[in-house]
Amino acid sequence: MAAVLMACTAAIVAVPEKAEATFPGKNGRIAHNISGRGVYNAHGIYTIEANGKNRSRVTHDVGIYSLSYSPNGDRITYEGSVSEYDSDYEILTIGADGEDRRQLTYNDKIDFLPSYSPNGRRIAFTSWDKGRDSDFEIFTISVNGGDRRQLTHNSTDDSWPDYAPTGNRIAYSRYDGHNAEIFTIGADGKNRRQLTDNTRDDDQPSYSPGGKRIAFMGKDGHDKEIYTINANGGDRRQVTHNATGDYEPSYSPSGDRIAFTGNAGHDQEIYTIRTDGGDRRQVTQNYKKEDTSPSWGIR
Repeated sequence: MAAVLMACTAAIVAVPEKAEATFPGKNGRIAHNISGRGVYNAHGIYTIEANGKNRSRVTHDVGIYSLSYSPNGDRITYEGSVSEYDSDYEILTIGADGEDRRQLTYNDKIDFLPSYSPNGRRIAFTSWDKGRDSDFEIFTISVNGGDRRQLTHNSTDDSWPDYAPTGNRIAYSRYDGHNAEIFTIGADGKNRRQLTDNTRDDDQPSYSPGGKRIAFMGKDGHDKEIYTINANGGDRRQVTHNATGDYEPSYSPSGDRIAFTGNAGHDQEIYTIRTDGGDRRQVTQNYKKEDTSPSWGIR
């Protein structure tokens, strides 16, 4: 997490992707981002069936780092540059069919890592004003683009927000200059709680659709693995066991599987796995393209 956040303060293009909120229902398509390693026309948001079939393109944007399905699966929120020459990133939404793109934020800050609320009325996100002494804070905004509210007010870097299915709390990662830990906070900005406490980096939280557990990426040295924890802390369980690096977890709407980004040796691909760590399946197979930032939508 430390390297990630330091890179982000240098340039938004260094921010890794993040998977976002999952809502209960029947398993639908998995939205994800593709970066083409210099192949411009490969960039953008796509959706795909969990069996790896019927990929569909949603956007042609360059520089997308995170995305999140709406509760009913009809829209996707993401951050992006609104013009080719714009260095600021704003929060956007678009129909899952690629139509009706809307811009929600308009400022000279970096707004990124958005997550829909369960009722679909608000979006949580991270904001950074690009100053040398500034930090990352968690905000929410109406899906119509108004009523921007700041939830965290800390000298630490607060990022990766994810709404609980009840809508009353938001999980996020806090980096204090040494390591990252998982916290939750009330949707009103009150009653902050720390869930993890160790010397490794724990970040990229994602609530289960039932709200009882939180999946996240735990990083120890160069090794990245998917873990889950009780929503109130405790009962830490390791889901993946690979030396290649697994991160960006997103629960399936049914709650029995987790989508994530994994290193396939030559590039990044989307995988799914049972919550007990069994039955790992590769969803995407795009040589020399980076498939990242999965968000599992409902059917």
